[in-house]
Amino acid sequence: MQHSLRKQSGLSFITILLIIAVVGIFLAVGFKLGPHYMNFATVRSVMNDVANDPELKGASTQALMSSLESRLNINGLDELVSTRRGDFEFQKASDGTEITVLYETRQLLFGNLTALMEFSHEVKIDN
Repeated sequence: MQHSLRKQSGLSFITILLIIAVVGIFLAVGFKLGPHYMNFATVRSVMNDVANDPELKGASTQALMSSLESRLNINGLDELVSTRRGDFEFQKASDGTEITVLYETRQLLFGNLTALMEFSHEVKIDN
């Protein structure tokens, strides 16, 4: 019977450290950017709720903004309401009102590396 004299090979200690470092960087970036995406998901949900609310069909721009602000405050986005109020645009059309939000957020990652995230969403409220 012949024995194979091949040397076993596997990950070296340095390779394992590199893998841990790469995974750590991805996790750190995810933890810093994740809350911004969660906030935007809430903004989208609130805008869709306002668009689907039968009481707001044909409502004025002030009533729509008031409803948006109160719903965002309830969801804990008080800071977003105060800083992003001007980012909501209302356009009247013959068949309803379009609400658009477009804003960007910057997040410091490491040292002088910054991530820029742009968010936009549009809903239509029929008359």
